[in-house]
Amino acid sequence: MKDKLVKFNHKATYYRMRKIGVAFAFVSAFSLSVVLPVSVSLVNAAKADNEQEVAEEKEANELIMDVDSYYC
Repeated sequence: MKDKLVKFNHKATYYRMRKIGVAFAFVSAFSLSVVLPVSVSLVNAAKADNEQEVAEEKEANELIMDVDSYYC
């Protein structure tokens, strides 16, 4: 290790920080690869719930319109 430190003129702290930086990059990439698909699936599920609520509301409004036209 001493030869490497003298040859490239870096201190031991440089190599430790570089190792920490590489590890942080791998952890960040892994986290991003997990978070993106999960967030996309949550958005799709929320969109499906919203469409279902709109369909139920539309059906309820049609039923009210049918009842009103019956009594008029």
